[in-house]
Amino acid sequence: RKLGMEAWLYDEDRWPSGSGGGIVTADKRYRMKYLEMRESTNGKLRNPPGTRLARFIAKVDGCTATNVRRLRSGERPRLHQGETFLDFYVREAPKSSWYNGETYLDTMDHASVKAFISSTHQEYRRRFGKDFGGTIPGMFTDEPNHGGYFNEMQWTSRGKSVPWTTKLPSVFQSRYRYDVLDHLPELFLDVDGDGVTPARHNFHDCTTFLFADAFGRQIGEWCDRNEMIHTG
Repeated sequence: RKLGMEAWLYDEDRWPSGSGGGIVTADKRYRMKYLEMRESTNGKLRNPPGTRLARFIAKVDGCTATNVRRLRSGERPRLHQGETFLDFYVREAPKSSWYNGETYLDTMDHASVKAFISSTHQEYRRRFGKDFGGTIPGMFTDEPNHGGYFNEMQWTSRGKSVPWTTKLPSVFQSRYRYDVLDHLPELFLDVDGDGVTPARHNFHDCTTFLFADAFGRQIGEWCDRNEMIHTG
Protein backbone atom coordinates (compact mmCIF):
# COMPACT_ATOMS: atom_id res chain seq x y z
CA ARG A 1 0.00 0.00 0.00
CA LYS A 2 2.83 2.40 0.85
CA LEU A 3 4.53 1.76 -2.48
CA GLY A 4 1.30 2.00 -4.48
CA MET A 5 1.65 -1.60 -5.59
CA GLU A 6 -1.04 -4.24 -6.00
CA ALA A 7 -1.29 -7.36 -3.84
CA TRP A 8 -3.10 -10.14 -5.67
CA LEU A 9 -4.38 -13.07 -3.61
CA TYR A 10 -3.99 -16.77 -4.34
CA ASP A 11 -6.70 -19.23 -3.29
CA GLU A 12 -4.63 -22.33 -2.45
CA ASP A 13 -1.42 -23.54 -0.81
CA ARG A 14 -0.35 -25.58 -3.88
CA TRP A 15 -2.50 -26.48 -6.89
CA PRO A 16 -5.02 -27.35 -8.19
CA SER A 17 -7.20 -24.86 -6.37
CA GLY A 18 -10.14 -26.19 -4.38
CA SER A 19 -9.23 -28.25 -1.34
CA GLY A 20 -8.12 -25.35 0.83
CA GLY A 21 -4.90 -27.17 1.63
CA GLY A 22 -7.00 -30.16 2.73
CA ILE A 23 -9.09 -28.13 5.18
CA VAL A 24 -12.22 -28.41 3.03
CA THR A 25 -11.85 -32.07 2.08
CA ALA A 26 -11.28 -33.19 5.64
CA ASP A 27 -15.09 -33.39 5.40
CA LYS A 28 -15.67 -36.44 3.20
CA ARG A 29 -18.86 -34.94 1.76
CA TYR A 30 -16.72 -32.57 -0.28
CA ARG A 31 -14.15 -34.99 -1.70
CA MET A 32 -13.71 -35.60 -5.41
CA LYS A 33 -15.37 -38.74 -6.78
CA TYR A 34 -14.96 -40.77 -9.93
CA LEU A 35 -16.75 -43.59 -11.71
CA GLU A 36 -14.71 -46.74 -12.20
CA MET A 37 -15.40 -49.60 -14.60
CA ARG A 38 -14.26 -53.13 -13.69
CA GLU A 39 -14.37 -56.17 -15.97
CA SER A 40 -14.76 -59.78 -14.83
CA THR A 41 -15.75 -63.09 -16.39
CA ASN A 42 -17.44 -64.55 -13.32
CA GLY A 43 -19.17 -61.48 -11.94
CA LYS A 44 -17.14 -61.63 -8.74
CA LEU A 45 -14.45 -59.14 -7.79
CA ARG A 46 -11.85 -59.46 -5.11
CA ASN A 47 -12.20 -56.50 -2.78
CA PRO A 48 -14.98 -54.69 -4.67
CA PRO A 49 -14.33 -50.95 -4.41
CA GLY A 50 -17.67 -49.95 -2.95
CA THR A 51 -21.34 -50.02 -3.81
CA ARG A 52 -22.04 -51.05 -7.38
CA LEU A 53 -23.94 -48.43 -9.37
CA ALA A 54 -24.82 -50.64 -12.34
CA ARG A 55 -23.88 -53.91 -14.04
CA PHE A 56 -23.78 -54.77 -17.74
CA ILE A 57 -22.82 -57.71 -19.92
CA ALA A 58 -20.92 -57.16 -23.16
CA LYS A 59 -18.42 -58.65 -25.55
CA VAL A 60 -15.34 -56.47 -25.23
CA ASP A 61 -12.51 -56.36 -27.75
CA GLY A 62 -9.97 -53.69 -26.87
CA CYS A 63 -11.86 -50.40 -26.76
CA THR A 64 -14.94 -51.74 -28.55
CA ALA A 65 -17.99 -53.41 -27.00
CA THR A 66 -20.82 -55.27 -28.71
CA ASN A 67 -24.05 -56.89 -27.55
CA VAL A 68 -24.17 -54.56 -24.54
CA ARG A 69 -27.08 -55.02 -22.16
CA ARG A 70 -27.76 -53.77 -18.64
CA LEU A 71 -28.67 -56.23 -15.90
CA ARG A 72 -31.38 -55.40 -13.44
CA SER A 73 -31.26 -56.10 -9.73
CA GLY A 74 -31.46 -59.83 -9.00
CA GLU A 75 -30.95 -60.85 -12.62
CA ARG A 76 -28.48 -63.78 -12.94
CA PRO A 77 -27.78 -64.49 -16.60
CA ARG A 78 -25.09 -66.73 -18.03
CA LEU A 79 -22.35 -65.29 -20.15
CA HIS A 80 -22.08 -66.31 -23.76
CA GLN A 81 -18.67 -67.13 -25.17
CA GLY A 82 -16.38 -64.10 -25.22
CA GLU A 83 -18.61 -62.00 -22.97
CA THR A 84 -17.69 -60.25 -19.74
CA PHE A 85 -19.38 -58.47 -16.87
CA LEU A 86 -18.92 -54.70 -16.68
CA ASP A 87 -19.39 -53.35 -13.17
CA PHE A 88 -19.48 -49.63 -12.36
CA TYR A 89 -18.55 -48.21 -8.97
CA VAL A 90 -18.49 -44.68 -7.58
CA ARG A 91 -15.25 -44.15 -5.68
CA GLU A 92 -13.75 -41.40 -3.61
CA ALA A 93 -10.38 -39.96 -4.62
CA PRO A 94 -7.71 -41.42 -2.31
CA LYS A 95 -5.92 -39.26 0.22
CA SER A 96 -2.57 -37.79 -0.73
CA SER A 97 0.28 -35.91 0.90
CA TRP A 98 -0.15 -33.35 -1.91
CA TYR A 99 -3.41 -32.33 -0.19
CA ASN A 100 -1.87 -32.53 3.27
CA GLY A 101 -3.30 -35.97 3.89
CA GLU A 102 -6.70 -35.29 2.35
CA THR A 103 -8.07 -35.31 -1.23
CA TYR A 104 -9.01 -32.90 -3.98
CA LEU A 105 -12.39 -31.15 -4.05
CA ASP A 106 -15.57 -32.26 -5.83
CA THR A 107 -15.60 -29.17 -8.05
CA MET A 108 -18.85 -30.26 -9.75
CA ASP A 109 -20.74 -30.08 -6.45
CA HIS A 110 -22.15 -26.71 -5.41
CA ALA A 111 -22.02 -27.39 -1.67
CA SER A 112 -18.37 -28.45 -1.91
CA VAL A 113 -17.38 -25.24 -3.69
CA LYS A 114 -19.35 -23.18 -1.16
CA ALA A 115 -17.28 -24.81 1.59
CA PHE A 116 -14.12 -23.87 -0.32
CA ILE A 117 -15.32 -20.26 -0.62
CA SER A 118 -16.09 -20.18 3.10
CA SER A 119 -12.68 -21.51 4.10
CA THR A 120 -10.65 -19.36 1.72
CA HIS A 121 -12.37 -16.37 0.13
CA GLN A 122 -14.39 -15.47 3.19
CA GLU A 123 -11.30 -15.74 5.39
CA TYR A 124 -9.37 -13.40 3.11
CA ARG A 125 -12.28 -10.93 3.31
CA ARG A 126 -12.36 -11.16 7.11
CA ARG A 127 -8.68 -10.25 7.32
CA PHE A 128 -8.14 -7.92 4.38
CA GLY A 129 -11.59 -6.93 3.14
CA LYS A 130 -10.92 -3.20 3.52
CA ASP A 131 -8.38 -3.45 0.68
CA PHE A 132 -10.64 -5.38 -1.71
CA GLY A 133 -11.05 -3.53 -4.99
CA GLY A 134 -8.07 -1.29 -4.18
CA THR A 135 -4.69 -2.53 -3.08
CA ILE A 136 -6.11 -6.05 -3.57
CA PRO A 137 -7.71 -6.03 -7.05
CA GLY A 138 -8.54 -9.72 -7.27
CA MET A 139 -7.81 -13.36 -6.61
CA PHE A 140 -6.01 -15.93 -8.76
CA THR A 141 -7.11 -19.56 -9.10
CA ASP A 142 -4.75 -22.22 -10.47
CA GLU A 143 -5.70 -25.23 -12.58
CA PRO A 144 -9.03 -26.18 -10.98
CA ASN A 145 -10.44 -29.23 -12.73
CA HIS A 146 -13.21 -31.79 -12.49
CA GLY A 147 -11.10 -34.92 -12.74
CA GLY A 148 -8.84 -37.04 -14.91
CA TYR A 149 -9.96 -39.56 -17.50
CA PHE A 150 -9.10 -43.23 -17.94
CA ASN A 151 -6.75 -43.46 -15.00
CA GLU A 152 -4.37 -40.76 -16.30
CA MET A 153 -4.34 -39.14 -12.84
CA GLN A 154 -3.56 -42.53 -11.24
CA TRP A 155 -6.41 -42.25 -8.75
CA THR A 156 -7.13 -45.94 -9.16
CA SER A 157 -4.71 -48.79 -9.66
CA ARG A 158 -7.14 -50.95 -11.62
CA GLY A 159 -9.84 -50.41 -14.18
CA LYS A 160 -10.72 -47.18 -15.94
CA SER A 161 -12.29 -44.05 -14.49
CA VAL A 162 -14.13 -40.87 -15.48
CA PRO A 163 -15.20 -37.90 -13.34
CA TRP A 164 -18.36 -38.27 -11.27
CA THR A 165 -20.43 -36.42 -8.70
CA THR A 166 -23.43 -37.57 -6.67
CA LYS A 167 -25.97 -35.33 -8.40
CA LEU A 168 -24.80 -36.11 -11.93
CA PRO A 169 -27.56 -38.66 -12.73
CA SER A 170 -30.36 -36.30 -11.66
CA VAL A 171 -28.85 -33.29 -13.48
CA PHE A 172 -28.27 -35.46 -16.55
CA GLN A 173 -31.89 -36.63 -16.48
CA SER A 174 -33.14 -33.05 -16.20
CA ARG A 175 -30.95 -31.75 -19.03
CA TYR A 176 -31.20 -34.60 -21.57
CA ARG A 177 -34.38 -36.45 -20.55
CA TYR A 178 -32.94 -39.96 -20.22
CA ASP A 179 -31.03 -42.05 -17.68
CA VAL A 180 -27.24 -41.93 -17.95
CA LEU A 181 -27.03 -45.15 -15.91
CA ASP A 182 -28.41 -47.05 -18.90
CA HIS A 183 -25.43 -45.90 -20.99
CA LEU A 184 -22.40 -46.15 -18.71
CA PRO A 185 -20.37 -48.47 -21.02
CA GLU A 186 -20.47 -45.73 -23.67
CA LEU A 187 -18.42 -43.49 -21.38
CA PHE A 188 -15.52 -45.97 -21.57
CA LEU A 189 -15.97 -48.07 -24.71
CA ASP A 190 -16.98 -47.60 -28.33
CA VAL A 191 -20.26 -49.48 -28.26
CA ASP A 192 -20.89 -51.17 -31.61
CA GLY A 193 -17.91 -49.22 -32.93
CA ASP A 194 -19.54 -45.82 -32.38
CA GLY A 195 -17.10 -43.41 -30.74
CA VAL A 196 -19.45 -40.41 -30.67
CA THR A 197 -22.74 -41.53 -29.15
CA PRO A 198 -25.27 -39.01 -27.81
CA ALA A 199 -24.69 -40.35 -24.28
CA ARG A 200 -20.93 -39.81 -24.47
CA HIS A 201 -21.38 -36.28 -25.82
CA ASN A 202 -24.05 -35.46 -23.23
CA PHE A 203 -21.89 -36.80 -20.40
CA HIS A 204 -18.98 -34.49 -21.25
CA ASP A 205 -21.40 -31.61 -21.74
CA CYS A 206 -22.98 -32.32 -18.34
CA THR A 207 -19.72 -32.58 -16.40
CA THR A 208 -18.45 -29.38 -18.05
CA PHE A 209 -21.69 -27.59 -17.14
CA LEU A 210 -21.52 -28.77 -13.53
CA PHE A 211 -17.88 -27.70 -13.16
CA ALA A 212 -18.46 -24.30 -14.73
CA ASP A 213 -21.63 -23.66 -12.73
CA ALA A 214 -20.43 -24.93 -9.35
CA PHE A 215 -16.87 -23.59 -9.43
CA GLY A 216 -16.58 -20.80 -11.98
CA ARG A 217 -19.98 -19.18 -11.54
CA GLN A 218 -20.12 -19.32 -7.75
CA ILE A 219 -16.61 -17.94 -7.25
CA GLY A 220 -17.06 -15.37 -10.02
CA GLU A 221 -20.26 -14.10 -8.43
CA TRP A 222 -18.59 -13.92 -5.01
CA CYS A 223 -15.76 -11.84 -6.49
CA ASP A 224 -18.27 -9.54 -8.21
CA ARG A 225 -20.10 -8.91 -4.94
CA ASN A 226 -16.79 -8.12 -3.24
CA GLU A 227 -15.40 -5.81 -5.93
CA MET A 228 -12.75 -8.37 -6.82
CA ILE A 229 -11.45 -9.64 -10.16
CA HIS A 230 -11.59 -13.41 -10.58
CA THR A 231 -8.73 -14.67 -12.73
CA GLY A 232 -6.75 -17.85 -13.19
